[in-house]
Amino acid sequence: MQNQLNEIYKLIQEQKQEQKLSTEIQRAKLVGNVCEEVAKYSRAQNDSERTCALCRIAIFIISAIEKPPLAWNVCSGAVITSIIEDAIKYGINDSVLIVLATRVYLAIDKLGYNPYARISESIKETLWQGLKNDGKKIDAMQAHERLRIANV
Repeated sequence: MQNQLNEIYKLIQEQKQEQKLSTEIQRAKLVGNVCEEVAKYSRAQNDSERTCALCRIAIFIISAIEKPPLAWNVCSGAVITSIIEDAIKYGINDSVLIVLATRVYLAIDKLGYNPYARISESIKETLWQGLKNDGKKIDAMQAHERLRIANV
């Protein structure tokens, strides 16, 4: 699990660099993005749809982590409650995000899916969405060139 989460972190960092997204921007959007995906999770009709929402939640959380984790921590529910209380008091930090990302990863596994494969697939889908939406951020020629290079 540790190696797979480290690989996912690297993939997300590469996508952030390619799309010129900062950790600050990702943190600013984190709560809204996660809430939107939690709503999708709650409306999901089956485990596949729930897994898709969890994968996107994992991507949003991991993309908001500033420094590469030394370890991905698994904590009990009581510890998570304490961590969330600290996040509310002191703000969201890497420690909180690492624990949450690990729990989401394990939730995907519990649904019977391969978390690494599903999250990696979702990263690629997210990249495609980012390229489609980049027209607002960069001119169409740059987006076309990035898409062409990505398909090479």
